[in-house]
Amino acid sequence: MSKENMDNFLPDELDKDKLIELLSNKQSFRVVGIDSTRKTVKQIEAVIEKLNMTCRVYTENRSALMGTGWIPNPLVGFTLATSLVTTAGITVHNLLTFNPDYEIRKNYIKSTITVVYKK
Repeated sequence: MSKENMDNFLPDELDKDKLIELLSNKQSFRVVGIDSTRKTVKQIEAVIEKLNMTCRVYTENRSALMGTGWIPNPLVGFTLATSLVTTAGITVHNLLTFNPDYEIRKNYIKSTITVVYKK
């Protein structure tokens, strides 16, 4: 399902029963207008785990952080080190959450969470 075809929900529309319905039916969806990303992600993650499924939680566009270390600037050593640590962290995270049922993608700029069924 493409991002454009996903159903959008406000956080207050996603009570536990609605989340169970969406996740049990292996649906992808987006939560918009979020005040507390952390709280909403924890709520979604808890229901996924209750349904004996797995998930990977990450920030959208995180790979952009990897490239920042190669931009010339006065703090080259610092930004290069930051880029390498970010790359290593993403790699380890992907290995630890290999082949998840769902991906939970946080977007702090747009105040959205995109939940995508992967299997």
